[in-house]
Amino acid sequence: MKTSGVSDGDIGESAWTAAEKTLTEAGFWTLEPEQTMETLPNCQEGAPTAKITWRTQEGREKTVTYYAGCGVRKMEDLVRSLRMALDFDYLVWTEDRFDPSGNR
Repeated sequence: MKTSGVSDGDIGESAWTAAEKTLTEAGFWTLEPEQTMETLPNCQEGAPTAKITWRTQEGREKTVTYYAGCGVRKMEDLVRSLRMALDFDYLVWTEDRFDPSGNR
């Protein structure tokens, strides 16, 4: 049951494995690091920003910042897949649903 407030727990190793698979399949290391209104044309205002950081055990690290109002299908798919892999809708709940296309 979803409740308001702070909680903690463990999402499990399988979630991290699924997230790593999702990032690998999306070609994360080759994605442009800034996909925002400042770097892309035809973006809509009022959308959320997703910041995805991947750090490997070997010390490799990269952050991709994506503004959902820019409508990049590959990034929309990546955000959606990461949400599923990490069971985001179970962990984080709000009346406002995040839609990678920038719509609520």
